[in-house]
Amino acid sequence: KMSLFGYFKTEEPPPPSPVETVERLCDRVLNGTLLEDRRNAVRVLKGMAGDHKVEVGSQGMPALVHALRVDHADAETVNFALEALIAVTTAAKTGDGPPSESDVGVMFTEIFVKDKENVSMLLTLLEDQDFYVRYNTIKLLTTLLSNRSARLQECILGHPLGVSQLMDLLADQREIIRNEGLLLLIELTKSNASIQKIVAFEGAFERLLGVVADEGLSDGGIIVEDCLRMMLNLVRGNDSNMVYFRETSCIARLVPFFQLVPDAPWPPQRVRNVRLMLALVRELVSPRNTATAVSGAQTAMRGAMLELLAGLAFGAATPPSLLADTLGAVAEIIRGNTANQELFAKMAAPGPTPALVALLCVTFDSARQFADRCAALYCFQSYLYKNAEGQTQLCATLLPSSPQPGLSPGTLLCQGLCTPRDQLANWFAALSFCHVFGNSRQCKEAALRVAVARDGKPESLVSMCVSILGSAKAVDLRRRVAMLLLLVAWLYDCPAAVRVLLAQQTSLSTLAALMAEQNPESNSLVEGLAAVVLGLCVVHNDDNDPSTNRAALRGIVQHRVGPDLYARLIDRMLRSDVLSRAIQSPQIVEERPDLAWVDCDGAMLLRTAANAALSAVVSPSAPPTPGHGAAAEADEVIMQYKSIIREQDQRLRAQDEALTQLRAAAAAAAA
Repeated sequence: KMSLFGYFKTEEPPPPSPVETVERLCDRVLNGTLLEDRRNAVRVLKGMAGDHKVEVGSQGMPALVHALRVDHADAETVNFALEALIAVTTAAKTGDGPPSESDVGVMFTEIFVKDKENVSMLLTLLEDQDFYVRYNTIKLLTTLLSNRSARLQECILGHPLGVSQLMDLLADQREIIRNEGLLLLIELTKSNASIQKIVAFEGAFERLLGVVADEGLSDGGIIVEDCLRMMLNLVRGNDSNMVYFRETSCIARLVPFFQLVPDAPWPPQRVRNVRLMLALVRELVSPRNTATAVSGAQTAMRGAMLELLAGLAFGAATPPSLLADTLGAVAEIIRGNTANQELFAKMAAPGPTPALVALLCVTFDSARQFADRCAALYCFQSYLYKNAEGQTQLCATLLPSSPQPGLSPGTLLCQGLCTPRDQLANWFAALSFCHVFGNSRQCKEAALRVAVARDGKPESLVSMCVSILGSAKAVDLRRRVAMLLLLVAWLYDCPAAVRVLLAQQTSLSTLAALMAEQNPESNSLVEGLAAVVLGLCVVHNDDNDPSTNRAALRGIVQHRVGPDLYARLIDRMLRSDVLSRAIQSPQIVEERPDLAWVDCDGAMLLRTAANAALSAVVSPSAPPTPGHGAAAEADEVIMQYKSIIREQDQRLRAQDEALTQLRAAAAAAAA
């Protein structure tokens, strides 16, 4: 039998959908009269934001913003609203790259920051001393910044004292707030120069260095690492901040960071901290900066800073992973600064070993990492940069008339160039020789007297280079490149070196054979270098020997190579990626040896020498004056401009004549 109660039973109404629920909650937030009722509605919206982000974001954002404005004095309501906004604006992680533009979190961020008053409201909330209000406000600003950095930076700049309110977070005594504020400032200062300047002039450097000192300097934790990252953001590419950093004596405050306890352990955090501080030092003296900024920073680092970094570079306890960074910092502190170069030359590594000898030992040590050897070469090069006196002194160590106690730089250079066991050592030695020579004809001529022992017999360096080029096989590509690079640097603007090279019986046949060789692995470098060497023999030829004067050498090119092939060899070399990559940085930054064949100075010299050689060999009607390659190149450019002007003048005259004829025809027709 059917129960009377069952007969009258009705079905329960379906539960409201998320859209309906959010709509009702928003109505309570916007129109509720009781604070507790509004607070509970915001709390429920926060709870729904995780699973129903689209519904809460699309319908509830105006209500959440309203709650922040109206109920800003109620910490609970504010925190619920902030947490809900964080949930709806958080974008899905896509690795290290920026979030996807189609992500709903990014879309809701766009809606929120479109009204700059919303960002101003968040900055005002930072004045609230409640822990969770500050914490959640920082987290929301960080989320918005990661999704729409440019717009948020614009809004912060447009808010009075916006940057100042963010900087006040660094003074918060609660570590979590300070650390989260620091992370926000790191992201904020990555790319906007205006914000970087305001942050710096708000005392950021002084505050950050104070935090670093309080946290234990190089032995500090992750907070020290974060402070260093922010300082790097502030100075990288920002000239005014670099000047401010220097003029406020902040460089002197870096010195204690490198006063390390001898033989102390090197945990990973300490290594990261020191690497970042070295990066900060290098940023202040980077060759990319203006000459005035670099000189001022180098002067401030003279003395204790330079001595501490040199000690770190050559210290036995220093982790090998820091060697390249430390040598790079030392290199740029002394680069082009005479006083610092002289101070460095007087320093000694443990042993005691002179600093320059220690550098060359690292450069020629096959057990070292390639990056370490490149950094040591860069430091050696920086010592010689604009240092004529240093070039002369190093060249003197090559000569037998100057006995040196123990190993001398000259001995190491010759050993590195001659060793048959390590082609990279040959290459590093050749580049080192190039920097010793530089633009000094005196050093190049003095080096012609240098003799090395090969097979028990003394042999000149020039003769040795020719012998190695003639005997090296195609697989000895690095050794061939090394010898040719050395000859290019030696012959350029040095007729005496050209005379000695041409006196070698096999020199011309060896160069011709190298130009004719087609080695697909050489990137056209060997053939092009050989062509440049032969061309420099024409450019700087004194014409004293009829068998090897300019006309005779051009005849060799004409009959054994051909002017068209000669020009193509040089053109292919100049267009190769090898030179374009090398010229981007004064230091070799390639990670693998197979990508690095020449350094920046060598690449620039090659371009100049190649153009002079091409003009002298292929266009002999206006041969360059011996010993004046640069002047000859300038004359060539002037001649090209004159030719262009003549052509344009002829075109103008032709147009004038045509215009005159048209006018005459028009007048005749009118008559």
